[in-house]
Amino acid sequence: MKILLTGYEPFGGETINPALEAVKQLHGQTIGTAQVVAAQLPVVWDAVMPKFIAALEEHQPDVVINVGQAGGRAKITPEYIGINLMNGKDNDGVVKVGEPIVPGGSDGYFANLPVVQMAAAMNQAHIPAAVSYTAGTYLCNYLAYAVRHHAVINNLNLKSCFIHIPYLPEQVVDKPANTPSMPLATIVAGLRECIKVVALGV
Repeated sequence: MKILLTGYEPFGGETINPALEAVKQLHGQTIGTAQVVAAQLPVVWDAVMPKFIAALEEHQPDVVINVGQAGGRAKITPEYIGINLMNGKDNDGVVKVGEPIVPGGSDGYFANLPVVQMAAAMNQAHIPAAVSYTAGTYLCNYLAYAVRHHAVINNLNLKSCFIHIPYLPEQVVDKPANTPSMPLATIVAGLRECIKVVALGV
């Protein structure tokens, strides 16, 4: 089995994105029965899916786990659903305000990986985790939705989900005192637990 992990470049004025740093650490590893590869994606509305599709065609994975930063969350949160909605300014300055990702498309797509079991496995490993039922409306939600849509319309036998992760400690130095963070090693360990669940169940 091959699993493609993706992580976004830094955005929102940050100089680092924990998602990218985490997936880079897992690139090239074999976890259970899974061979893991990683790819970087841009925080750009019009460029993210072409980059993702190029990585999909290059690596031909059985499973995709997209990873992104959710500043303000204290736990690793596998996402249950992506919705057909875009909001926010990307790294190229392009702003979307309440536009559909796919005009006339489905309202939402559910992840078809075991996100509940992923969260449970992380908690069992003493890593703070919870299932999330809202991925927001920015580019993380975009990818959660668009990857499933791409698989459906192209009749691909592809399993996928999106996972949000907290800030790194170094990112919250200049943020309010109650801003949560998580060490990179813990994030990587959490993603490893998610991959183990997938490797056993797919």
